[in-house]
Amino acid sequence: MLAPDCLYGNVVFCLVAEVEINKLRTEEAGLRDALLKMQALNEGLGQDKIELNRIIMHLEQEKATLQVCGIFYMLTYLRQPCQNYMDTKILNYGTSYKQRTQAKKSDSLAYFIIFLVPSQFN
Repeated sequence: MLAPDCLYGNVVFCLVAEVEINKLRTEEAGLRDALLKMQALNEGLGQDKIELNRIIMHLEQEKATLQVCGIFYMLTYLRQPCQNYMDTKILNYGTSYKQRTQAKKSDSLAYFIIFLVPSQFN
C-alpha cells in the first residue's frame, strides 16, 4: 500500500505544480499584454509631445511676428507726429544744410522713425 500512496502523492504534487505553472503563464501573458499597452501609450505620448512642441514653436513664431507687426504699427502712428516735430525743429534751426543736419542729429529717434517707416503706411 505504500507504493500507491507515494504514487498518489506524486500525482497530486505534479497536478498542483501544473496548476501553478498555468497560473504563472497566465500572469506572464497578462504582464506582456500590459507591457505592450504601455509601450503603445508611451509611443503615443511621445508623438503628442512632438506635436505639442511643434505647436508651441509655431505659436512663439506667430507671437514674435505679431510683436514686430505691433511695433511697426505703432511706429506708423508715430511717423507723422515725428515728421511734424522734425519739420518744426528744422524750421527753427534755419534753412542751411548745416542747420538741418544739426536738427536731425539732435533728435535721432524721431529722425529714425521717419525714415524707418515708409510714408505710404501712414
